Amino acid sequence: NAFIKAEVLPDMTLSDSLSIEINVPGCGENRPMVKVGDTLRFRIIQTQNRTTQTHEIFAEVSHVTLKTEIIRVVLPVRACNPNNLSIQDPYNSFLELLLLDTSVLANQTHPPTCDIRFGLHEGRGCRFAKNNVAKKIPEEVLLNILKNGKGTLSSLFNNTNRASAARDANILDGALRKYRNSFYANKTPAAHDEVTLPDQLFKLVRVMLPTLHVVNLLPSTNRTSTLISTWFDLNLNREQRTVVWDVLQNAHGLAPYILDGPPGTGKTLTVVECVLQLMLSSSSSSSSSSKVLVCASSDAEADVIAIRLVKMIQSSPHFNNSPPSLTRVCHQQRNPFSLPPILLNHTHMNADDAFSYDLNYDNSDIIVTTCYVAGLLDYAKSGWMKTSITHLFVDESCQATEPEVLIPCLEVGTKTRIILSGDPKQLSPSVHSKSASEMGLSLSLQERLMKLNIYNGDYCCITRLKNNYRSHGALLDVPSSLFYDSELRACAKDRESDPAIKFNSGNELFPMVFHNVHDGCQWASLLHNDAPSYQNLREGEEIVEICKVLCGDDGLKIEPRHIAVITPFRAQVLLI
Repeated sequence: NAFIKAEVLPDMTLSDSLSIEINVPGCGENRPMVKVGDTLRFRIIQTQNRTTQTHEIFAEVSHVTLKTEIIRVVLPVRACNPNNLSIQDPYNSFLELLLLDTSVLANQTHPPTCDIRFGLHEGRGCRFAKNNVAKKIPEEVLLNILKNGKGTLSSLFNNTNRASAARDANILDGALRKYRNSFYANKTPAAHDEVTLPDQLFKLVRVMLPTLHVVNLLPSTNRTSTLISTWFDLNLNREQRTVVWDVLQNAHGLAPYILDGPPGTGKTLTVVECVLQLMLSSSSSSSSSSKVLVCASSDAEADVIAIRLVKMIQSSPHFNNSPPSLTRVCHQQRNPFSLPPILLNHTHMNADDAFSYDLNYDNSDIIVTTCYVAGLLDYAKSGWMKTSITHLFVDESCQATEPEVLIPCLEVGTKTRIILSGDPKQLSPSVHSKSASEMGLSLSLQERLMKLNIYNGDYCCITRLKNNYRSHGALLDVPSSLFYDSELRACAKDRESDPAIKFNSGNELFPMVFHNVHDGCQWASLLHNDAPSYQNLREGEEIVEICKVLCGDDGLKIEPRHIAVITPFRAQVLLI
């Protein structure tokens, strides 16, 4: 098949995994949408002696290259008796289909065919929610809550009545006691059982259903401005410093702390300051030490925050020649060439030049990774994450599904401080299943928590950043009034907010141009790999002309690197 490449190495055995590269036309434009961790179904249809046989096997996506639209999947080869390789075995049928020469297939009267289906099976997030969460939380506890509480879970999610919240909390406590009594009735509890089972339930409740009866919170009226003598960024505003104060003082208790950051307000900058302040406090205190785990939903976001931390640590004189160590942990299937060079010395690779999780985390003060990989750090099941991680930061948490964010949240201990930063008004989790979206998978953990009563601003567990350092004031007014209660303040410097303000002569007060191309014609285009896409020649010519004018005006002082051109179609990208 021209779309599939497979190779059997001489030293492979029947129990080895088979790695296959597949050319998927259209995946560069999310048609179909393919992500690492997704499950693919291969359906093999064979006809022999007028009998049609259909086999199905499943493979997991391990790598996606959007530029070439090639994905790599891992298919575990089922071990069987090599002396009896029956054609009934779907794995053998699939191997035969892959490895037969195309000329041989062409000469067959009824050659076997392979049908590939994408997006039909749950990916990494759903699989974690089903397999891991269900195992960590005793099923009897959840059943008792639902049975005795008559919807206690739903009411705790959106409860705005304090009296009702107290009733629901009592029902929750009653379910806990009832479960403990039933569990210990016919079993002599071991020492670790007495700690583990209550911790499992508390870990779920304090992350997903924090209430005043579960976690202790400091009222916002009692917030004190702790004197911080050393700031890594002297330009932090009042709200950003408030976040640092709350994190250092543990004002949010064991409830997740929410950093609500609209676009351009410096969410990541604030997270970096919090991490560095924890490291500085740890280095100056002999009684307590901090180990921080920083997670993001994607490698690109994790790389950004890791680079900022590395640069700040290298340039800061505040650590007395003993800077904290940072480790960037990547998925073992990630292409090493995609890692920014500045982070190469902060990663660990095995003898095969692949990223590895097998390293000594005791020597790492800051660990940066993705939410998914965070579930693989303790692959030896030693429990070091539960006892060592003191703070967990999840940056851009609103772009990840709730099961994805729960991976690191449930891996750390019950006393680990959790900080979520993001903006529910921006990009939401990518969920392409309509039924899953309707059932709540498109609602992120942070957005759902922000609907709870304790996050109404009365307690030190949420802070919204209000100073925007990116946008022109005229462009900021509309989203500020529509989504942020008109609280955003335009604080960007003129050079950053309106460098091309004179480009649109006569409308200098509103730096946005809607440019209509009257005589443009859009047509479908097939790329070199037969991927369907679209392009518009006239619009492409207009874009090029505008870029030339911008770069050719000496009064604007704009360089090509200052310009971004965005289009939804790859064919248009290649055309421009």
